[in-house]
Amino acid sequence: MNIVALFETIADLRGCSDIMDALFSTALYRRLLESRGGVQEVMLGYSDSNKDGGFLTSSWELYKAEVALV
Repeated sequence: MNIVALFETIADLRGCSDIMDALFSTALYRRLLESRGGVQEVMLGYSDSNKDGGFLTSSWELYKAEVALV
């Protein structure tokens, strides 16, 4: 089963790298990830962040989240 993280609100986008770091440091999850070739899919949502902060803030936070996750 694929586990796909979804970060959509402004708060989610701001905390996504810390959340993923915590998940990746969990031994059980690392084993699952390794069994899937080390690939993790993450979705960054626009609609809730746009509702939270408006177009400009949402776009900026999405960009910062992308950079932080890479």
